[in-house]
Amino acid sequence: MNSLDESGTSVHLALAGNGGSVRCVFSSGDEIRVGTGTTTRKHLSRIFWYVEQLAEDRFSLRRINSHHVPTGEERVIPLRELIEGYIPEVEFFEGNTVPAMELLQEYLEQGTEQREQGKLYSAQDSFCRALGIDEGNVRALFNLGLIALSLHELDKARDMMRELLKIRSAFSGKDQHLFNEFGIALRKAGLHDEAADYYAKALEFVEDDEHLFYNLARVNYERGRWAECVEALGKSCSLNPRLTAARQLGELLVELANNDTLREQHNKPPVPDDVAARLVAFMRDRAPARGQQAIPPGQTREALPAPADQPLADTRPDQTDSPETGRVRTGSGAPRDDLKFDI
Repeated sequence: MNSLDESGTSVHLALAGNGGSVRCVFSSGDEIRVGTGTTTRKHLSRIFWYVEQLAEDRFSLRRINSHHVPTGEERVIPLRELIEGYIPEVEFFEGNTVPAMELLQEYLEQGTEQREQGKLYSAQDSFCRALGIDEGNVRALFNLGLIALSLHELDKARDMMRELLKIRSAFSGKDQHLFNEFGIALRKAGLHDEAADYYAKALEFVEDDEHLFYNLARVNYERGRWAECVEALGKSCSLNPRLTAARQLGELLVELANNDTLREQHNKPPVPDDVAARLVAFMRDRAPARGQQAIPPGQTREALPAPADQPLADTRPDQTDSPETGRVRTGSGAPRDDLKFDI
């Protein structure tokens, strides 16, 4: 049996008790040269990795930190590379990583429950304990940011935001509901630029989520960034023409563009003529929302209802409709009257 066969057999034997699905710690060797010239010596360092199977021939690797939990960005490799370059460490996994991950999960669940009960300082302590085990834990950072906003500690919330913006995995679909919740909280706290940065970052990784585009449009509405608002709104409606909140926001923008008194009442800057014309054409092409009339060709904007007198809704879509864990989408199904949109 050659080394590849031996390693492959080792992998399968090590994981036989895990239902055949890889979720274990592996190690790899890293050769380090110490000294120079005649005093140079080689030192072999072992690096531990947490490995999860994504598909039949795809495996994700994340480094194990000094507290024995996986952290940092993942790297995806094929099965052959796993077999050739990595050794299963079942004893390390069961004796060190499993207990550490269980403790981390305990702190996260404890903190979540405390935050939901309004025990913000206790929750803050629990999430800080979680960060003590995994300093880049996305769930802990999001929750600490939300707690900071609830306590009106805006500088601390900005710190959490900066940390999260460094982490690619925060925007890859996992914990997406926390991302959206934090984005809403940032906007409600008046941190519109920060919320816009958040949504723009998420859309670098999730390009087909109509709710993220709607949220970006909503933040740009708050900032009076009309061109960016209309662009994001158009993308949201292209992905889901039946998104009621997006149409309502579009109708509000048409009203503001046409009515200076109303615009000044809402403390918004003028809408440039080219943006207003693009918006009217865009709204005319949209399918009417349920119970509403489309804009007939040639009709003036004054004929539209005036939703500016109604506050824009703050809502989160029902995550049970999500095709992915933590993903925020409604898809192309029927409009949901029970959903408020700010996702």
